[in-house]
Amino acid sequence: MAKKNDFKLTQTKGSTKLQGIIVGKNENSYTEGTDKNNNAYRVIKFGLKTSTTNIINVELYAGVREFVYPYSSESKTSMKVAFAKRNDLEPGFHVIGISVSLPNEENKFDRTDYIEYDAVKVINDTFEDGDSVYLSGEIVANQFANQSGEMQDKPKFTIKSIKKYPNKLDLNVENYIEMASFEQEIVIEDTHDNEKEELVEVNARVILYADRFKNVTFVIEKKKTERLAHKFLKLKFGDFISVQGSIESVELVDNETEEDEWGSKRPKGFSSAKGSRNRLVISAVSQDKNGDTIFEPKKYKLEDFDAPDVDFNDLPKEQKAKQHEPIDDIDDDETPF
Repeated sequence: MAKKNDFKLTQTKGSTKLQGIIVGKNENSYTEGTDKNNNAYRVIKFGLKTSTTNIINVELYAGVREFVYPYSSESKTSMKVAFAKRNDLEPGFHVIGISVSLPNEENKFDRTDYIEYDAVKVINDTFEDGDSVYLSGEIVANQFANQSGEMQDKPKFTIKSIKKYPNKLDLNVENYIEMASFEQEIVIEDTHDNEKEELVEVNARVILYADRFKNVTFVIEKKKTERLAHKFLKLKFGDFISVQGSIESVELVDNETEEDEWGSKRPKGFSSAKGSRNRLVISAVSQDKNGDTIFEPKKYKLEDFDAPDVDFNDLPKEQKAKQHEPIDDIDDDETPF
């Protein structure tokens, strides 16, 4: 196991901010059981309708830990406590985990923090289909193989905090402003100009703990942010940048009229089912507290990602085999940001 100081890569940070109405929550939304190592786990999944046309699937998965580390704001210290005694803490200490806020009679909110494992059940027992909520969380890079065996992005969105509004949101009101936003630090892998769909595709890496990483794809809509799209096309492998944008639902088109590698077309009833997936649309580059753009060209080289701790089994086959060209020198005048 590599020591912390031996890591070549710095974990990237990110967050999501969502507001909407819970949809699709039913008896199948909550599950508990044991994993292959016989460790107990709980998971909850439901949809969050952020506009009349946008639904984002959110989830929270948590397993039993050996220890928890409650914190005291007064003494600014933490302590090590067995998981079974997590609810029997010394005065002044509280757990750090998932926050759940509920409206009270004074038109304010009562906030309680829970260990992730307990938060899953609390959220399931407290929130119902149709509730209006504010939710913060994180993006989890995830991919799946389609019917052609190609790997496609399908990011997951986790729950870090959830607040129940006393009144139901009206998504149809004329002046309603949707909140389905993200901010994410990324390392550029490459960019592609998709002229057909008028998008710039940004293939990036998010860095996890212990020099592990996963791939995630973002898009930039050229019609809405043409200058931004042009600048991103200049980025090269290893550039570090923090981006902001929106999470949007994209309908998957039935492929009954598309030819496969055999030249065949699927008849009605045997084509792939329609559905939707969420895509990450970049609309801005983040700024620090001083108003400076968070961008660091040539921060990483390809060999920085070859650490022994990298789990290459998490990567799609085409990314394992993909070869990258060396990074060219970048003059200050050529730097996009």
